[in-house]
Amino acid sequence: MSIFLPPQAEGLVKDFDHHAPALADENVLPAVHTILRERCPVHHTDAHGGYWVVSRYSDVAEVARNTDVFSSAYGVTIPGARPMPGVPANLAPPMMDPPEQTAIRKMLLPWFSPQSAKRREPAIQRLADDLIDAIVDKKVCDLATEFAEPLPTLFMLRLLGIPDELWESLAQIIQHVAHGLADEADGPNMIDLSSWGPALGPVLEIAEQRRVEPKDDLLTHLVQAEVGGEPLNPLQLLALMFTLIGGGIDTTANAIGSAIVHLGRDRELRQRLIENPSLMPHAVEEFFRMWPPFHALARYVKQDCEIGGQPIKAGERILFVLGAANRDENEFERAQTVDIDRQPNRHLTFGTGVHRCIGSNYARSELHIALTRLLARLPNYQLLEEGVELQTDIGMVYGYRSIRAELCPVG
Repeated sequence: MSIFLPPQAEGLVKDFDHHAPALADENVLPAVHTILRERCPVHHTDAHGGYWVVSRYSDVAEVARNTDVFSSAYGVTIPGARPMPGVPANLAPPMMDPPEQTAIRKMLLPWFSPQSAKRREPAIQRLADDLIDAIVDKKVCDLATEFAEPLPTLFMLRLLGIPDELWESLAQIIQHVAHGLADEADGPNMIDLSSWGPALGPVLEIAEQRRVEPKDDLLTHLVQAEVGGEPLNPLQLLALMFTLIGGGIDTTANAIGSAIVHLGRDRELRQRLIENPSLMPHAVEEFFRMWPPFHALARYVKQDCEIGGQPIKAGERILFVLGAANRDENEFERAQTVDIDRQPNRHLTFGTGVHRCIGSNYARSELHIALTRLLARLPNYQLLEEGVELQTDIGMVYGYRSIRAELCPVG
């Protein structure tokens, strides 16, 4: 299937900057991805000190998988993804290389297994219904800020054992990092987590309480855990909590929002899912493929290599674009089209290899339950298109800051 190429797309490829405000457009972004993938799949840009942009499925999978060559230890964002004086590496699994990453991941796995996610689905459903209860009598609401964001965020806070009332302040911090272009010299960014210490102070205080008063929650598990015979230090603990909470606020929440927007426009698919709820697992996978919340990630190149025949030198940086790879026609038939009957669906939204997203089981459950409960209780919601707005910076994370809708509850 061909894709419309807006006139500005060519210029955005030539002088590519994934933080460019012009990319925050539902038509422009996939067009730029298409040009990159088909004409210059390994493309160099001078933006932010220079980096390579990788967009084909096969190349993205190789970069994501090969931790011997492509390092996460200096951050996974650009700006960033390079050694910085005074900024420690190895803070949390997304910003680690094996074997350190493997040890932290093993420590977390009991709380993130398929069985753990399945066991907590009733709690996710209760939370979804509580959030719908709070909006069901409104004529108009914002389904991003009143449903899609609080659902996975509150669930993760409760899993950790952190009070619900902190969710909005934590969301503000994490969204600023994810959607605000940080300056490498003096701005807060994903690898300089120490700068967020004062803002996250209440969370650290709760962690200290768990050391003396343990509870049956994930935070207690973290403060009691040992990795390599040593407990997590305060900065490691902060980074882990930041990563886990951020996984709700700015990944799963954005996936829920993107699906709500699509179903708000595709009434035929919406009705099909209402009449056949058994199709929802396939729809979930297709929504993750089409709109990966983390649609681009970065790596630091540890040794000279080649990607797609292009020589890359040690010390350079790679931005691999999951959003482009997931729509590669060489991997997916009718890649630009939402097809909930697509089988198999080997999208790269959760990554691949040792860095495959540890929270993917919860993300799938949350998206499934969010859509199922929304369609059951508010099946006739109508988008107010003037109030449907993407984030102003979707350089790394794709999502909507506003999804205004008229609500038409059942019964």
